[in-house]
Amino acid sequence: MDNVQYAPSSSRFKVYLIDEVHMLSTKSFNALLKTIEEPPSHVKFLMATTEPEKLPDTILSRCLHFKLASATFSVITNHLEKILQAEKIKYEMGALDTIAKNANGSIRDSLSILEQCISFCNGNLEAMKVKNFLGEVDDSIIQNIIISISNKDPVALVESIESLSPDSDYEKITDTIMHAFYEITLMQINVDNISPHHANYKFYQGI
Repeated sequence: MDNVQYAPSSSRFKVYLIDEVHMLSTKSFNALLKTIEEPPSHVKFLMATTEPEKLPDTILSRCLHFKLASATFSVITNHLEKILQAEKIKYEMGALDTIAKNANGSIRDSLSILEQCISFCNGNLEAMKVKNFLGEVDDSIIQNIIISISNKDPVALVESIESLSPDSDYEKITDTIMHAFYEITLMQINVDNISPHHANYKFYQGI
């Protein structure tokens, strides 16, 4: 706040980006409020947060709000593909699908996972290696579980579950199944909500 009053030396504006702004203390918010009530004409504040409900009303009332949507599955895979092509790194599309699924709509997380996978796979992103590294279960097992639930077939369901490895990440498996049912529901409402480029598009159509 001490430097806000000074004009920028080479640009038109001074831009202050405060990430995770909800983490500021009450004293910090009060100091910030004094400035954003009457900001100098050369100053712009960008405040990013994943929990806007934690911001004081006095701050919220003086800001323009922009809600950023999560990146779609196809946007993430296309972005990763461009990076790998530019860096001349070998890859299989199945590997990118797995990375995009684990990124949960975050470009930043997808890049972080991509770097880890490149290191693990020694510069050659093979689908099965990436799946194993990220603790993913074979798609066929997940699909069999979903089909068994849809068909109300407990015998087939138990067989599918017993085929899982003992060291499987059951929390991730449960999340995957729940997300699959969510996407199936979206498709039933409006088929346009599921991209044809999605890894399980044909499977969801079958359900």
